[in-house]
Amino acid sequence: MFSSWCLLVSSTLICARGEETWEGLYRGIDYRKTRGARKVVIHQLRVNLEEPELVFLVTPPIEGGDHTNISKKTTRFLKDYGLQIAINGQAYAPGNIYFEGDPKRMHGIAAFDGQMYGKRRKEQYSFVVFKDRSADIIESEKLEEYEENIHMAISGWTTMGHTDVLVRDSAVNPYFLKDDLTRMYGTSRTIIGITKDKKTLYIVASEKEAGGVRGLTLRETAELMVELGCERAMNLDGGGSTTLAIEDSNGGAFIVNNLWGVEERAVANHLGIYAARLKD
Repeated sequence: MFSSWCLLVSSTLICARGEETWEGLYRGIDYRKTRGARKVVIHQLRVNLEEPELVFLVTPPIEGGDHTNISKKTTRFLKDYGLQIAINGQAYAPGNIYFEGDPKRMHGIAAFDGQMYGKRRKEQYSFVVFKDRSADIIESEKLEEYEENIHMAISGWTTMGHTDVLVRDSAVNPYFLKDDLTRMYGTSRTIIGITKDKKTLYIVASEKEAGGVRGLTLRETAELMVELGCERAMNLDGGGSTTLAIEDSNGGAFIVNNLWGVEERAVANHLGIYAARLKD
């Protein structure tokens, strides 16, 4: 991958050279790329949740899988379902990371078309799309209260047994203000956050550019999501799993971010978006 790129999307040439301006990618979805300290590159999608043609998809569970799912690369997920946007999902085990088709134990609850799968973990949060098309980030333990109305859901990645919500009530979770967490755990990140009015979703994939020392810490990531205006934001699986894929003009999958590892990982589940082209 490259630190600068141009991609033909929706009959529009989108070029990312570090500018901080938003560019239209699809109807209701804008993109921009920014740079932070230590040669960190931050890819950001701004999703208008009021756009009527946007549809979210979470990876379907396998029949009888219960707490497990079958691993697949994010680019294959995008192509298999004809999506326009796809990111990697929640944490999983075991860590044989590159082979597709392996069973993975889900860390947290997910939902596909109202069907819940995975295993709830303490102090976890979930991004939920309801049947009325509204969306929110809520405590996983409250999912049962909304179960009849849930369409799609995906859970965050807990950190050292602590909550995965980085931003709560439009402020950095105090846990991530600890001094030791200001310096540690700098890596690639996959983050989703939602604004207080529930009208805008932000999807972020950060990376360590070539020559950089490390990626964003959890505190830095939380501060970024606050700056974007998120009321709540949560951490998905990161590091070598971080993958932001976009459909190119030929129907293929283009990975926007630099991968942390030697190749794209096969992960347990994903979050995708169907979106209309800008000039359709």
